[in-house]
Amino acid sequence: MKVEILLGHWLARVSPTWLVVLSILSVQVGTAIAIHLFHAVPASGAAFYNAFFSALVLGSFSWRAKIQWHARNVLLVLGFGCSIAGMFLSFFYAVELIPMAIGSTIEFMGPLALSVLFARRASHFFYIFLAMAGVLALAPELGTSLNRLGVVYAVLSAVFWAVFVLLSPRISKEFEGESGLAIGMAIACAFIFPFAWLDNGLGSVAPGILLGEFLMAFFSTILPLSLEYYALRRLSARSFGVLVSMEPAASALVAFVVLSQPIYPRMAVAVVAVTIAAIGITLSDARKHSS
Repeated sequence: MKVEILLGHWLARVSPTWLVVLSILSVQVGTAIAIHLFHAVPASGAAFYNAFFSALVLGSFSWRAKIQWHARNVLLVLGFGCSIAGMFLSFFYAVELIPMAIGSTIEFMGPLALSVLFARRASHFFYIFLAMAGVLALAPELGTSLNRLGVVYAVLSAVFWAVFVLLSPRISKEFEGESGLAIGMAIACAFIFPFAWLDNGLGSVAPGILLGEFLMAFFSTILPLSLEYYALRRLSARSFGVLVSMEPAASALVAFVVLSQPIYPRMAVAVVAVTIAAIGITLSDARKHSS
C-alpha cells in the first residue's frame, strides 16, 4: 500500500500530457510483443493473459483499499470491466487480421469521436480536424486486400475504448487508488475466459511464452492504463482524445522498429499534424482553466 501511495504521489506531480504520451508508446510496444507471440498464443488467449496478469499486478498494489460496495458501484465496475474486456478482445482480434498501424489508427477514432462531442470552442474544432487529417494521412486506403472482419473488430475496439475513457473518471472517484482498475481487470478476465477457452488459447505454454505474455501485459496494459487512469483525473475527455491522436504515429514508429514495417513520407506529415493538434488543444485548455 505504501508503494501505491508513493507511486500515486509521483504520478500526481507529472504532467497528465506526459503520462498520456508515455502510455501511448508503452501500449505499442506491448502490442508488438503480442503479435510476435500469436504463433503460440492466439488473440483471445493474449487478451485473457493481458487481463489476468494485469489484475494480479494491480490487485497486489490495492488489495488493502477500502471499498464501499453499493448497487451503483457494482453496476459501474461491471460496465467498466465489460469495456476493458471488449477493448482487449476486439483489438487483439483486429491486429491478428490486419496490420498493427491500421488497427491502432481505426481504434483511435473512439477517443477522437469524444473530442468532437465535447468540443465547444472554434479553436477546439480546428485542432480536432487537424488531428483527423493526420489520422487520415496515416490510414491507407481500405482496399479489397484488407481483411474486413479485422476492420470491424478495430471499430469495436474504438467503441469500447471510448466507453473506457468515459467511465475511468467515475471509477477513480468511487474506488480508492487503483482498486477500481484492478477489479475491472478481474471482471474483464472472467468475461474473456470463455472466448479463450473455446479458441484453445489457454493450453499449456512454455515458461518463456508466459514471460512474454506477462511483458506484453505490462507494456500494453498495466503501465499505460495506470498512466491514463491518473491522467484522466486531471484531463478532460476532449483533451485526452486529441492527445492520443499521436497513437497512430507511435504505432507506425514502433511497427517500423520492431516489426520492420516501412514509414512513408506522408507518415512524417501526419506526425507533425497530430503533434500540433495535441499541443494546441492542451494549451487551449490551460488558458481556459487559468482565466
